[in-house]
Amino acid sequence: MEVTRRESRRALGLLVGVGIASALVAGCSQEGKVKPGAVTKNSLGMAMVKVPAGKFQMGSDASDAMAQADERPAHPVQITRAFEISANEVTVDQFRAFVKATQYVTEAERDPAGGWAYDPASGKPRQVKRCSWRNPGFEQGADSPVVEVSWEDAGAFCAWLGKQEGRTYRLPTEAEWEYACRAGTTTRFWTGDDAQTLQGAANVADRSQRGVVAGLSSMAPWNDSHPFARPVGAEKANPFGLYDMSGNVREWCADWYGADAYASSPAKDPHGPTDGSTHVTRGGAWVDGPERVRSAQRGMETVPFGSAIGFRIVREI
Repeated sequence: MEVTRRESRRALGLLVGVGIASALVAGCSQEGKVKPGAVTKNSLGMAMVKVPAGKFQMGSDASDAMAQADERPAHPVQITRAFEISANEVTVDQFRAFVKATQYVTEAERDPAGGWAYDPASGKPRQVKRCSWRNPGFEQGADSPVVEVSWEDAGAFCAWLGKQEGRTYRLPTEAEWEYACRAGTTTRFWTGDDAQTLQGAANVADRSQRGVVAGLSSMAPWNDSHPFARPVGAEKANPFGLYDMSGNVREWCADWYGADAYASSPAKDPHGPTDGSTHVTRGGAWVDGPERVRSAQRGMETVPFGSAIGFRIVREI
């Protein structure tokens, strides 16, 4: 199964790379002056926000005590072409429409051991039979972010939606994701440098999880009454009008993960290494403390699908 998964990832990665390479055209806004564009609805009713081309500082510098080694060096990046990104993470209802239309079976459903869920007793992920996007181990509504989806599952959703509309849908590159998350800000979080500014703007590990999820490395000092993922758009939007860029669920990016990728990253439209063992996730999740939902924080998943992993999508212009 692992060989098949890696071959599939390589093939999808090549397609993503070709799509991005074909999009390299000139034109950018002045750093710090980018503004979100029009919001349109696609055939699933998803709000797609136009993000203008522009420049930003990607990664973290040595002055940030929370920064990790793989976020360095901080480096200037130019996004040369505007793109549209979903205002919210893909929801259970939107993913269900895809499954109904295609009879698609996710990787977690195909795995006899089931999906990866957090064990409330230990706080560590473990595989649970019959755990999938339909039943991730906690209550989900139609407008909750879909979880227990792999990178391949997310790619299949994008391919189906693109075929339906005659448009190109894909996962965001890591650079596009951070650019959209920062939305013109330069602070640790898009809300500011202090973790307290996340209250009301990010669903992170907090006091609501006491007695519910064990083994958390850190948690915020407030209680939002939502120990798990909550419906999309329940928190404050960032300056681009994008919700849940920090917290709620980790989001798959198109890029392969490379710990030292920034050392040789191109200045224009970077899209990560050409190969790897897993792909990047961004944004952190309901199970992560504030330090793991920073704008520059990079995730390397140790499981192919889990109850804290979902995705949002990009539509090329």
